[in-house]
Amino acid sequence: MDWDADRALRIIDELLTSEPDDIDALLLKGHVLETRGRLDLARELYERVLELEPGNVHALVDLADCDQDEGYVQRALERLEEAQARVEAGFYRTDRDGDLNEILLGKYRCFIELGRREEALAAEAYAAKVLPDSTLWQPGGGTADGPPPPRAAGPDV
Repeated sequence: MDWDADRALRIIDELLTSEPDDIDALLLKGHVLETRGRLDLARELYERVLELEPGNVHALVDLADCDQDEGYVQRALERLEEAQARVEAGFYRTDRDGDLNEILLGKYRCFIELGRREEALAAEAYAAKVLPDSTLWQPGGGTADGPPPPRAAGPDV
């Protein structure tokens, strides 16, 4: 089955018509819009999720993705720090390790983009320690130099 973003958006919009504050639907619509390059609209949805549920880890991570894609790497890193603190304090929905993996990978990429290699390596070592079952953070799991390479650099670099 092919990916049909327009159809997905129509279905999500139908759900949001009857349940406009459905956090999962808002996050999903944001993801679809992100894939279509509509970071401005995705950002609005993630911010709405944070209004409904302050500190929502998924919204923080998704906003950090938008920030990083737009070149606001330091702001992305700050959001990821907040998300990590919440996950480590037990505020996650269902998958602590999955959330933490995504957060630490984002932090690693931010540190690399900001030229903060030592902090990137520290994030990598921390991830290998707290996520021992994740092959991404183990030798041979990413590139020869660690996890997958960072995104293209933006204005914060």
